[in-house]
Amino acid sequence: MAKAVGCRHASMFLAAVMLAGGISNGAPAPISTTIPVGDGPVAIAIDQRARIVFVVNVRGDSVSLIDARTRQLMRTIQVGQLPHDVAVNARTGVAYVADWLSDTISIIEPGASDARAIPVNGYRPGPLAVAISATTERVFVTNALGNSLAVVGLASANTFTVNVPVGIDPHPVVVDDRNRRVYVGNALDETVSVIDLDTATLVKAVHVGEHPIGLAVDGRRHRLYVANSASDTVSVLSSPDAEVVATIPVGRTPRVMVNHPAAGVFYVANQEGASVTTIDSATLTPVSTTTVGNAPLVMALDERRGRLYTANAIDGTVSVIDTFSMTVLATLPVGRYPDAIAVESRSGCVYVGNALSNDVSIVACDGALSRATVGPPVGGDTELNGSGRRIGLA
Repeated sequence: MAKAVGCRHASMFLAAVMLAGGISNGAPAPISTTIPVGDGPVAIAIDQRARIVFVVNVRGDSVSLIDARTRQLMRTIQVGQLPHDVAVNARTGVAYVADWLSDTISIIEPGASDARAIPVNGYRPGPLAVAISATTERVFVTNALGNSLAVVGLASANTFTVNVPVGIDPHPVVVDDRNRRVYVGNALDETVSVIDLDTATLVKAVHVGEHPIGLAVDGRRHRLYVANSASDTVSVLSSPDAEVVATIPVGRTPRVMVNHPAAGVFYVANQEGASVTTIDSATLTPVSTTTVGNAPLVMALDERRGRLYTANAIDGTVSVIDTFSMTVLATLPVGRYPDAIAVESRSGCVYVGNALSNDVSIVACDGALSRATVGPPVGGDTELNGSGRRIGLA
């Protein structure tokens, strides 16, 4: 499962969800399954081994757990105030939640009915985004108000260790286990902070474009991709030395990216451009632009089935893209303001958190696209570059 990594876009999202009704989606069309959860689902992570879906409810100060086998709600656990993000340790099944207003990290153990909170030391840290190292199992949480990165587990498991100073208004964080680096995008000073994974110390800061709020790691090619939302570009950094090797123009307001190493490409969702730009990882040139729905804020990749999904917040839809042709196979209606998405690998079910209808839509299970608008009525035109190269050929 590839997670779409970008900021939890706190300011934009909070303005929308606190109004809770400012977006009208009309009469909802039928979808596969809808599960009511807590108030304001904004982030989803899946324990692929245990087949448990964790849904963060920002206004409900809670995390809802869904059984992916039965597609039923298991329970809802209270966490800190205004939780924004969640990540799951793939080996242990422990979930970590960033509690923005409480300045805590909530830990949910497998089978637990409640959470344990770890205070993040410092002045108003504002925990925002979470990432976990697969090799060290350390947990990294950006503190948007404290301009720092909290590290959990450096000394012992599930204990707060240190806050590493980074840039101004840090949002996304990603871990490059292969190249032993942690990267943080600092939204307000146009930099990426580079942290040594093993020592949890700051290595350097690298200047990129304006408002770098999306990050994606390509460990195989020793690269970091940075979406600069206010520059309409993607910066490409070498890893681990973090030198800028290319700046690629993309669509309007790129927010989130997904790497597809088997296909030799990565994808960029352009919020205001209502499109996905596909970039060749070898040549670092755009290959195609695919039109999707309005405001694609998050993406998820199903490599096994060759599909890329974008959640289109304003339209209340999910665009289903074939990764070979980069054409839209279907447009699936979901709830109001879909702002979180993840794929359960075994079933292929796509879980979509709808922030303003307070539910999760489950669509495309086992590849089914029934009850969908098939073809490109919402989006789907694909422009290829001059070579006519199709996607999916590494």
